[in-house]
Amino acid sequence: MQLQITSGVWEGETGVAVEAYGRTVVVKLAGSEEPRKVGIDEVAVEMSEAIKAHGMFSLTDYLHLRAKGYDETGILAIWDRDEVTGSAPLIWSHEVGDL
Repeated sequence: MQLQITSGVWEGETGVAVEAYGRTVVVKLAGSEEPRKVGIDEVAVEMSEAIKAHGMFSLTDYLHLRAKGYDETGILAIWDRDEVTGSAPLIWSHEVGDL
């Protein structure tokens, strides 16, 4: 999944989310060997309206599941299952360590 960096040191770069925790996304930037930590507010993410409108939507959970390899259909299935059980949306709150 491509992310567009909208501000910060790597503004204008694109990359792939490899992890998402709390307010941090670890991104492998195009043309770079090393992943970089980017603030969640510094990325633009393309996603379907079904994802955005889901009652279990959480940007950090969405990025976390995409980084684990789930597509939007799989994420919606997980969120549908969790919503039926009465779970609250999952907000990742732990930060990644130094790269």
